[in-house]
Amino acid sequence: MTILLAAGLQFNATLPLSQSGLRVSIADLILPVAAIAILVPFLKQGWPKLRWADKSLSIWIVGMTSILIVSFLIGYSRSGSILTWAFYNKLVGWFVLMTYMVVGGCIVWAGGKLAAHRFLSTFCLTAIGIAALSSVGFPFFGQLDTLPILLRDFRLTGFFQNSNAFGFLIVVALCLSVGFMNRSEKPMNHWFIVPLITALFFSGSRGAMLAGVGAAAVLFIVDRERLRLLKKAIPWSVGAIAVIGGTHFLLAQLSSNYAVTIQPDRFDIAGATITQRVELGKLALQLFTESPIFGAGLGVFQQEAIAAGHPVNGSTIHSSPLWLLTETGIVGAAVFGGFFITFLLRFYRDRRNAMSQSMLAIMVAFAIISCTGEFIYQRYLWVLFGIAIAVQGTENAVANKETA
Repeated sequence: MTILLAAGLQFNATLPLSQSGLRVSIADLILPVAAIAILVPFLKQGWPKLRWADKSLSIWIVGMTSILIVSFLIGYSRSGSILTWAFYNKLVGWFVLMTYMVVGGCIVWAGGKLAAHRFLSTFCLTAIGIAALSSVGFPFFGQLDTLPILLRDFRLTGFFQNSNAFGFLIVVALCLSVGFMNRSEKPMNHWFIVPLITALFFSGSRGAMLAGVGAAAVLFIVDRERLRLLKKAIPWSVGAIAVIGGTHFLLAQLSSNYAVTIQPDRFDIAGATITQRVELGKLALQLFTESPIFGAGLGVFQQEAIAAGHPVNGSTIHSSPLWLLTETGIVGAAVFGGFFITFLLRFYRDRRNAMSQSMLAIMVAFAIISCTGEFIYQRYLWVLFGIAIAVQGTENAVANKETA
């Protein structure tokens, strides 16, 4: 069941159930079954003491949940109606994320580090498989210009329908492969890293590439041995990118199609993608200045952006910190920021542990890419967080018994 969950997290789609759609994952179908399969044995044997590594976790969760509920009520009061995108994608979605986190912890409590390793290896191998399929198929998919899956506007999207989300998944898989998986009994081979680096390039995600550099820097600082895998993989990845890109252009010439590997405006500061985000950012700051303490309310920004003439699918704030400031205010941003800093420092203090090394790199990568998009609601992040904190808690409990 945990294997299906690890793989299912990487297959996502937006269903046309409201004006802006409902974001779902195959893992959402598996989650209730997985929760029951894991929790029922606990109920039969008597509920154990959940070994979170940090006792303050529950306080932070209550605080963040309260902020989102209050923000939703503010949005309802301001708009005079329930904003469906805010209710389903943000409020209900938050409780889904918390369920993923608890299930991540239960994977460790029920099956120990072996179960955690099985989940993480499945997660990484699935990402590697999708990256390899997408990269090898890029020259052929590119001739079709766009597909509902794997490729859109000459940018790889995997099964996320979004190149930035796919790019960040690749960075997370790299952090786990180079960190935790490389310290296991069967270390990750550098050949598995090549598809990830190649797919990251062809995703064309500027934020994901910057996040990948930041994550690599963290891994280098905490343990230089972690980068040995990257040193072997990077030259082969460059070669793979050259071959795939060359094949792509060759097929385009033979078929008389227009083809590019990365859209030119991806690195043009005056390009349409940049100017659109600047305009959205100005609107977000305007709403923040109007309600700086508790924010404008959950979902209000999208409503205002659509009213200002922005398209429905392009009316989100491309920055997690700015989204929090705009819709939850200084109070909400402080609570979410405090949670992030608390556990960033916890993983840093435990940086000799392989899982903590990977999570430290992932959190730094998250901080970087969150300045270019909204990534708090990535389901796999919360499963991984639950696993990491539970692993720390279990190891602390074992250490205390040995010293007692």
